[in-house]
Parts: sequence; structure tokens; C-alpha cells
Amino acid sequence: RRAQGPDGGLSASRYAFLGGAHGTSNMAAARLLGIPASGTHAHAFVTSFSAESDVKVRSIKHAATGVECDFVDLAKACRTELNFDRTNEHELYAFVAYALAFPDGFLALVDTYDTLESGVRNFLAVALALHRCGRRAIGIRLDSGDLAYLSKQARIAFTEIANTNDELAYFTDFNIAAVSRVVCQSYASCANSVWHKWPRSVAIIRVR
Repeated sequence: RRAQGPDGGLSASRYAFLGGAHGTSNMAAARLLGIPASGTHAHAFVTSFSAESDVKVRSIKHAATGVECDFVDLAKACRTELNFDRTNEHELYAFVAYALAFPDGFLALVDTYDTLESGVRNFLAVALALHRCGRRAIGIRLDSGDLAYLSKQARIAFTEIANTNDELAYFTDFNIAAVSRVVCQSYASCANSVWHKWPRSVAIIRVR
């Protein structure tokens, strides 16, 4: 990955886009080459937040009405409404900041702290806040752990919220991007277990 020189990432992004890719996670390529930026954030982005004051921009406009609201307060209220008050607050603030920057492209990396007890729940709180601003989150990304099990549990959590309100039915279909080193034996165990069958909308992006 480092043998191509300092412009290797730019070249890879350029030719991938020419070959049919829809975007790039390389911000330099997006800025210099005009390729649409897409993707998620890093674990380091999440851990860089230690207080609510780290969210520098708080307001967001409703997609339809243009009315502004304090998105930080809205996300916190949604977390309380969902009874998720024991999630990691620093992670919540990171998700809020990312959603404010990309309100129509919110795909959260949820395994920095506790995937199911914090990451997925904080994602759902922010997704609900986005919904109330006339916008839709995209989904989550998983980098570690038992990807099949975590994906299944995340889908269950999505569905539980979707079943509370017809307007939230689309929560069931949030994307789950699973990125990790997966060995062949993992596939065999998944295939032989009803519980570990891969749910829909799960993408294995890198396999080793």
C-alpha cells in the first residue's frame, strides 16, 4: 500500500472512479479531483470527542421547512426518549458532529467502545434526530468482533425502533457495512448456524 509513492492514494481513487466507483473516502482526491466524497469516519474521530463543547456547530435546518434547531439537544432528547441514556456520551457527540457535517450521508462507525450497548444505540438516537429534521441516516459500519452476530443484533435493534412508528419503517433497512479480516472458517460457521446467517444489506468489503 506504500509502494506506489505519495500519490498512490490519489491514483487509486482516480482510476477507481473512472472504472465506475461512485465516490472516494480519500478527501484529498475529492478536493483535488472533484470525486464525490463518501464513506465513514475513523475511530480516532470518535475518541477525539470528550465533551459536548467539542461539537462546534450545533444547528441544522429541516430539509423541507428550512427551520433551524439545536441538533445536539435534539439528539440528546432522542437518546432519552429511546431509553438509551447509558450510552457513551463522547461517542454520541462525535456522531452528532459527523451527522451535522453530512446530514444526508450519515454512516456511523459503531465499534469504538461497546458496539451494541453504545454504538448502535447512539447511531439510532442520531438517526431519529435526523428523521425529525426531514433527513435519513444511511447505516452503520462494523470493523471488529463477530461480524455476523453483531450484524444480526444491530438489525434486530433497527427493527425494534422501526416497529414503534410507521414513519420509521425504513429503519429496518439501514445498511450494515462489515469491514474486517475474515477467515474461511468464519464463513463455514456462519453458513451452518441459523443465528449467524448474514442479514441483508451486509457488505464484506475486505476479506483476508
